[in-house]
Amino acid sequence: MTRKNLLGLEKSPYLLSHAQNPVHWQPWGEAAFALARAEQKPVFLSIGYFTCHWCHVMERESFEDVEVAKILNEHFICVKVDREERPDIDQIYMRICQSLTGSGGWPLTAVLTPEKEAFFTATYIPRENKGERIGLLELLPRIAELWENRRDYVISSAKNLAAGLAQAYAPKPSASSIPPSVFTEALETLSETFDPENGGFGSAPKFPSPHQLSFLLLMWEKRGDERILRAARATAEAWLGKGLRDQLGGGFHRYCVDKNWKTPHFEKMLYDQAGISLALTGLYLATKVPRFREALLETLNYAERALSSPIGGFYCGEDADSEGEEGLFYLWEKGEIIKILGYEDGEYFCRAYGVTDGGNPIDEATKAPTGKNILSHSPDFASLDGPRLKEMAQKLFAEREKRHRPGLDDKILTGWSAFMAIAFARAGQALGDERLVDRAKATLEFIEKTMTREAGLLRRHRDGEAAVEGFLEDYAFTALLCLALRSATLEKRFLEKAEALGDEIWERFSDGEALFDSQKGGEALLFRPREFTDGAMVSPNAVAMEVFARLNLVTGEKKWESRARSLSASVAETLRSHPHAFTGFM
Repeated sequence: MTRKNLLGLEKSPYLLSHAQNPVHWQPWGEAAFALARAEQKPVFLSIGYFTCHWCHVMERESFEDVEVAKILNEHFICVKVDREERPDIDQIYMRICQSLTGSGGWPLTAVLTPEKEAFFTATYIPRENKGERIGLLELLPRIAELWENRRDYVISSAKNLAAGLAQAYAPKPSASSIPPSVFTEALETLSETFDPENGGFGSAPKFPSPHQLSFLLLMWEKRGDERILRAARATAEAWLGKGLRDQLGGGFHRYCVDKNWKTPHFEKMLYDQAGISLALTGLYLATKVPRFREALLETLNYAERALSSPIGGFYCGEDADSEGEEGLFYLWEKGEIIKILGYEDGEYFCRAYGVTDGGNPIDEATKAPTGKNILSHSPDFASLDGPRLKEMAQKLFAEREKRHRPGLDDKILTGWSAFMAIAFARAGQALGDERLVDRAKATLEFIEKTMTREAGLLRRHRDGEAAVEGFLEDYAFTALLCLALRSATLEKRFLEKAEALGDEIWERFSDGEALFDSQKGGEALLFRPREFTDGAMVSPNAVAMEVFARLNLVTGEKKWESRARSLSASVAETLRSHPHAFTGFM
């Protein structure tokens, strides 16, 4: 049967970026699986997102390669998914990948039966064998042969795996409550993993996880232990001074590959700007240190300048790569800086930001200096002339703006936009800045006018089209945005909207006790996903918990307390076992 790549009909920038591949990609949907059943072929599922560096690498190496495409097109039905548009699909196959391999990540690769049951999973796969890592050119024919010769075994194994995971992720009976001791246990775990030399928690790679910092601030307020506040401050200082932060343009990269926070993966995600802004707001209120206020405003300014849509929402993020190279937009040769600033100022700036002739990141393959530099504060930065350095930074920023910018993922997600708007609303209230609160209002207005239908909230907007049924994340963050605006303005309409959304959350996503991430009656997947541990973002369950708890405090209505207690009980068993994974929820 003749097929072709159908991604050119999609709206997702990630899917569109694969529209010219020789692989005959299909979007996720019943048509693709009907094709798999008709042709009795397995489905090759690839899940990623627009700003993902290794997704680009796998595309360049394999999905643009005619030889790989020939094997894929002959033996598989190939399906692409944008994990940000469809977090439910991503969650299911990520859980399967983690159960089979012990790890996960993106790009996420899975091979499925025509009934959507996975029998092989992996993350990035090279084109050819690399060391112990098998390449697609050898792997794909093996999988095709297994499907042809041992299909009954493959299908049976896939069914058993799917059934086992569905049972494992089903809500457990809530016979117990959460003991207060879990707060102490989570704090002890963070204390044990705290890096006093570099800030943050654990070793490389290091992610900001701003909800952990917000949790520390809460515990400091409750207990008055200055060691807790010092850990929070040291962590934030590391974020601000090192490579995680864009020292010229503001905003924060996704994470750092080293324990010193010097070498980031350069993508800039909207949710990181939102979470870090909220943490900085709390830290400034706790300490009144001007540096935290300045960094907060700079981060909000970056979000407004680079990620703000004229129709009121926020775009999802900026790519790690430009001109085919990760981080190229952000890197500097020392000679460039001297040429722009002049010798005296240039040397001064290079001393302040750790710039060297040989470059400060090390090439992962050759272990040699790259000649390029990531800007991060040198040890004597605090003793240097701040206004003078700021003027130099502005000159370099203006020059950098002439470079080829990283790609912009210009789709708007309701939940992520609401999260960013919450940060604007709370910062505006904390700083007495009405303009910031107005920007948050604009996002809610966009959600109400553009992303709301009689059937409920929609998740994604791009190129004039609002689509994809909303998830718990979209409803919960929008409700919390309403409460943040109610707190900042005292306007009754925002509370009424929050109450209406709170009821919708319970009606659409609850089984009477637990909350699921997808709505009742939605697309039939292997199981109904439910994420309650906190990762890069606070979990949707944690956001819903805050909505119910705040509504209970504000209105005094017993239904909100009842719902909050039910939700709390539904996660109690897992939370008691791993309290440090629930800092946002707690």
